[in-house]
Amino acid sequence: MKPTTPRKWIRVGPEAKRLAALGISPTEVASQLGVDRSTVQRWMAAGRITDTRTSRTVEPASPLAADLPALEWAAAIRAAYTLDATDEKLVALADLALSVAQNPAELSSIRLGAAGRFQSLVKQLAARIRPTAEEVAPAPVRAAIVREDPRASLLIQ
Repeated sequence: MKPTTPRKWIRVGPEAKRLAALGISPTEVASQLGVDRSTVQRWMAAGRITDTRTSRTVEPASPLAADLPALEWAAAIRAAYTLDATDEKLVALADLALSVAQNPAELSSIRLGAAGRFQSLVKQLAARIRPTAEEVAPAPVRAAIVREDPRASLLIQ
């Protein structure tokens, strides 16, 4: 018969609670207790200790966030960035995927797939887009460096 409480938790549980209450990261808690980081993260996910993990979220002010209706999102992207033909196509595809993902009449599996497609398109778009012309600072002009060809010293004269 399995014990209801793991032996590891009985041994290090009180100290894990104390360290997590101090706001220490899961990696640091794990190293101080001599357990694996994933063990500490499981304890945090289960609610046994205070969750000190940081969440990775998109800033709500970013026009790339999908908290707007599809047409408003696409208009916000077009207004905020200088887009070339490829970027325009990506915005159009992402707009379509977002409208499908936000459509309550669609099956949940189709909505979920569309949301995943929207996410991948936004990632691709975020890697490509550039700020508008007003936001672009002029690039500093570097002086040309004149270098001698190193093979020139090998030539017999």
